[in-house]
Amino acid sequence: MLFLIYSATDSGSIESSLGLPEYSYYFVLKEFRPFLEKLGRVQVIKSPETEVDEIYDRCLANDEDCVFLSFSPPNKTLTTLRCPTIPVFAWEFDTLPNEVWDDNPNNDWTHVLGKLGRAITHSRHTVATIRKAMGEEFPVTSIPSPVWDRFDNLRLKYPPTVNRKAVTLNVRGSILDSAQLSPGTPQNPDTELPVFRKSMRYRLGATKRHAIEWYRDAVRDLLPGRVANLLSQFLRQANWRRQQRAQARSEAQAPQTQSITLDGVIYTTVLNPCDGRKNWNDMVTAFCEAFAEVPEATLVFKFTYLNSDWAFSMLSDALRRVPPFKCRVIGIHGYLEDDSYEQLIASSTYTVNSSVGEGQCLPLMEFMACGKPAIAPRHTGMLDYIDEKVAFLVRSSEEPSCWPHDPRIIFRAHKHRVDWGSLRDALLESYKVATEQPERYLEMANNSIARMFLHASHASALQNLGGFLGLTQTSSALVPAPETSRLPDLSRLTGLHDASLSGWFNAQTGELVPGFAVEPNDVVIDVGCGSGGATLFCARQGASVHFLDLDPDKVAEAEERLAQISPGKCIGIVSDCSPVPLQDGLANKVIAMEMLEHVQDPIAVMNELVRIGRPGALYLISVPDAKGELLQKKFADPAHFEEPNHIRIFTSTELEQLVEESGLVIEHRQTTGFYWVIWMCFFWVCHKASGEPYDGATLDKITPPYPPVLDSWADTWLKFLQLPGALPIKQELDGFLPKSRIIVARKPTEQA
Repeated sequence: MLFLIYSATDSGSIESSLGLPEYSYYFVLKEFRPFLEKLGRVQVIKSPETEVDEIYDRCLANDEDCVFLSFSPPNKTLTTLRCPTIPVFAWEFDTLPNEVWDDNPNNDWTHVLGKLGRAITHSRHTVATIRKAMGEEFPVTSIPSPVWDRFDNLRLKYPPTVNRKAVTLNVRGSILDSAQLSPGTPQNPDTELPVFRKSMRYRLGATKRHAIEWYRDAVRDLLPGRVANLLSQFLRQANWRRQQRAQARSEAQAPQTQSITLDGVIYTTVLNPCDGRKNWNDMVTAFCEAFAEVPEATLVFKFTYLNSDWAFSMLSDALRRVPPFKCRVIGIHGYLEDDSYEQLIASSTYTVNSSVGEGQCLPLMEFMACGKPAIAPRHTGMLDYIDEKVAFLVRSSEEPSCWPHDPRIIFRAHKHRVDWGSLRDALLESYKVATEQPERYLEMANNSIARMFLHASHASALQNLGGFLGLTQTSSALVPAPETSRLPDLSRLTGLHDASLSGWFNAQTGELVPGFAVEPNDVVIDVGCGSGGATLFCARQGASVHFLDLDPDKVAEAEERLAQISPGKCIGIVSDCSPVPLQDGLANKVIAMEMLEHVQDPIAVMNELVRIGRPGALYLISVPDAKGELLQKKFADPAHFEEPNHIRIFTSTELEQLVEESGLVIEHRQTTGFYWVIWMCFFWVCHKASGEPYDGATLDKITPPYPPVLDSWADTWLKFLQLPGALPIKQELDGFLPKSRIIVARKPTEQA
């Protein structure tokens, strides 16, 4: 397979293209190239019109497959090539452009995608948007830029830590530092910020920008289509010439290298200050409000825009408008080489995002891949990887918006308005965690690394693209084998991936398990919630949740996490559930996962579960499977099968009889968790060899570091799952020796 790859921006023009609309496609191409080279040959294209079909014809003659990956939005992707062409693009809106303007049919993306026949994007949100426009069967997949592997060395050199030391950065470019106003004192409104003065070039550039905006908004639709197209072509050529001049100036006058020292709790964001979608004004004002009296808090802006005067002018104007503050705000302008960028990441405590929409957000993903928890909203492309385990969530709400490249400026989509108060509160809570709760900070940091491995690693990208293109390679060399020492809690990371392959925690369909979908208007009761995984999933779907457990620490932990997701809609109750302290018919969804094996009278508990469900309510019941339990019993500490642990083992017949005799009708059955049965058997052998006393071995209580054999098993199973053809074997093993037996049942309606 030969992959032809193209981006309008390349390594020679990236510095002069910073901040332009499609400059980020170059970085996406850079991330894709290494894993594409594991699937076949890769060739970079500079001129698609003249190169692609000539290469494609040679491949046909040599009986070699060839595909052209155009890292460009659909309206800038060629549709006239003979070579199979797939656009690779990001999109943050909930509708796809499906109208023609400027007499250009390619502005209708449904027209372009219909001709090309396939698409690759970077989030499940965009996949859903495309299928809403093109039909559910349209071939499209989500492959986030696989940034995780690139930071292997950085994670080893700078592992997550709560010990913050001052760091000095050498910046090849310009710096604005609010601390230079008057060190140690609040801002004086009459004090001039140390920024570049507005030069004549800056003023002429501002005039040109506003003139172009005036032309597009007030004049262009009045002109004949041919005239408007010619003017648009002229403006594009002028923009290209401006890029070349900016690059020439950059080469003639190398930016001065400056040093800056960062300390305290450091919040970092990387963005284009002229991109209104980034909503960074809210970030500045919320930060200065939250930390007005906290000099140890620092907000660092790494600007991606070719005009430092413009970027710094916008930041200084924003700072002049806020009340006096003691915190520190820093602006850095310039293209950072890899080593400088790594230093910036390593010195950061958190990464921040306050945007109204993201196609994927590469900077956020890069920082999280290095163990930096986030302060961010959970919408658009960030839905795939932002939750309360890795971020302090910022609330947002939908509001009408326009497609950003549509000069008609008409509402055809939605963006997400960020709740300013929620952003301020998230910043405050994050500072408290960084300074007072080191264990929680480290947990979030490690979760961030693990989340990005699952979301944006070469392993996940190889699997997704290979399946999408129908590649049949089975060599294990295709699958990178990350060293277990570089992964936080590899065992749970593997278990999460294993569960997702079984259909668990499917945010796209809203299914907690197959056949058990949770919707925003649901009232859910989670009985025996444990660590709260099911409760958190239901809350993220927007449901109201009552969650109960005998362990008050578990309930308190779940309450703390849920406060960031769905304040006021989730209620925690400490109870042994005999009886359940809730009224009859309260819920339309009831969950009892891995709890019936702990109770003395499962019939009485089942009757309580039926009582609290409405007629027609859906039930999710799971227990440890008898085969897995009986195997473990041969190796486990005897106390594991004594009260208050697993005092009852259910066969499949006994479980179904218990459910049906309670009055429920079974709709779906599933077995899962072969991986965990083997893991637990290994655990028991290692535990016995260690001589340590038994303290209640549940998966909630077992924490790393694990014996090496457990990490080796997790690594082996994860590598196996990445292989083509692994899923059917996993499914067979899940049925042969399962950890859990799952039943989805329904309470009959009163009419029935």
